[in-house]
Amino acid sequence: MKILYVVPYFVPAWSYGGPVKVVYDFAKELIGQGHNVTVATTDVLDSKSRNKKLRETIDDIKIIRFKNINNGVARNLNFYTPVGFKKWLKQNIQDYDIVHIHEFFTYQSLVTCKICSKAQKPYIIQPHGSLSQVCRKSRFYGIKTLAVKKFKRLIDTSSAVIALNSAEKKDILSIYPESKSKITIVPNGLNLDEFKNVRRVDLHKSYKIAKENNIIVFIGRIHYKKGLDISLEALALLKNTLNFTFIIIGPDEGEKNNLIKLAKTLKIQDHIIFTGLMSGIKKLETLKSADLSLLNSRSEGLPTTLLESAALGLPIVCSDGSNFPEVGQFEAGFVVDSKKQTAQMIKLILNDNQLRKRLSQNALKLASSFNLKNCAQTLNKTYQSLI
Repeated sequence: MKILYVVPYFVPAWSYGGPVKVVYDFAKELIGQGHNVTVATTDVLDSKSRNKKLRETIDDIKIIRFKNINNGVARNLNFYTPVGFKKWLKQNIQDYDIVHIHEFFTYQSLVTCKICSKAQKPYIIQPHGSLSQVCRKSRFYGIKTLAVKKFKRLIDTSSAVIALNSAEKKDILSIYPESKSKITIVPNGLNLDEFKNVRRVDLHKSYKIAKENNIIVFIGRIHYKKGLDISLEALALLKNTLNFTFIIIGPDEGEKNNLIKLAKTLKIQDHIIFTGLMSGIKKLETLKSADLSLLNSRSEGLPTTLLESAALGLPIVCSDGSNFPEVGQFEAGFVVDSKKQTAQMIKLILNDNQLRKRLSQNALKLASSFNLKNCAQTLNKTYQSLI
């Protein structure tokens, strides 16, 4: 089977968050199952630079990048303008058996939809959480409200719609109820082999942290949606009763200065460390060496960072908005609904070694339930049924 992925950003544009890793992992796994995968994407790399390699093959994934007119507009306004993409797709659409569009409110999604429909080529649309209520209201609410109507054709002419879980399915149905028969749930998967031989490193030494401090970690984009302000307010409740350092890993998307000011107001600035973007083995070693993974997100599709934390045996404290009820189901940590409860659960875990050990073991079981091979097989069956 020849599969085309259409996505605004791709490896090695790690600063664009979880979908980059998800799309890469699925493409690599499907190639391992004997399929051919091509990724049509843009040249974004991070907020300040572009990828100069417009044609590249990584792990047998053929990558075709198209230059954006403006890299800053692409990053800050989610407006990607891949020059030449439309012409290329028209000329090459018949080379593929099926097209999988990742992300929703993008120019290339509309272009792909129109060309696939005209060529009678089946395509799948996967929003990756962008249709959640919080995402629609967080930025450009008025524009997105209008766009919901314009982008309806993506749903109407699609062959299938991929939701990450039942919560995302509900979000999609609240906007496009007519899509019910098209929705298939395919969760993000984990390549568990990546986590087998990750070693622990001395974070206390690396970041000059007091030895008695517990290390709590967040990994992801530093964005309002991620609820880091909630996490800081929760941690402030513990500053007099618990020794801790909160390591925040990820690229700044306009929220870092606000968090620095908030930390000073809460008088916990000495407990906070920003590391910037981290990827690859360094990221995994840092996660592995922490004591607890914390995410108070206001909205997620399915948080890849928490899946990775679980695969490394970290106990998890996360919000309802993180959309990861499996944390509670597997007893791998606690799902919380307030900053007060967040503080209580953090303190409970870090003061009880036996509990922490049990949660860690359950986290590994949780991660195993998201085995990439099984998730890719589900996706593969969906593709086969549409061809």
